[in-house]
Amino acid sequence: MFKSHKEINNDYRKIILEETGEFKIKDVPLVICSEIIEEHREMEETIQAELLNFTIEATKDGKRITESASSLAEADRIMDEIIEFGLRQDVIMVLRQNNRLIRGYMKGEVIYPTSYVGKVDVTPRKVL
Repeated sequence: MFKSHKEINNDYRKIILEETGEFKIKDVPLVICSEIIEEHREMEETIQAELLNFTIEATKDGKRITESASSLAEADRIMDEIIEFGLRQDVIMVLRQNNRLIRGYMKGEVIYPTSYVGKVDVTPRKVL
């Protein structure tokens, strides 16, 4: 991957030194540097893929709806379509990102979680 230690940028140098416990990058063989960087890149890709995993769960007309989205803007658009752009007050809906509650919709109001410990508390969205 790298022909010399000089080609390794500062961000990767920091990661390599933290991983190996060395003080100078030249003390770490290039093969090990390449392996550490490759593992770091794979981990970043996995985390990025997880962060783009949005799920919308809703109950509308007694039917359960589950939709997926790959961005927050797409999730907002799907949620607007489900509530028919604010005309449906009877819909109950939650938006999750990688199974973490982001916000919900109930009785015509958007609600946000205030606590993830124990029971889930919600608070109405503040009007700015």
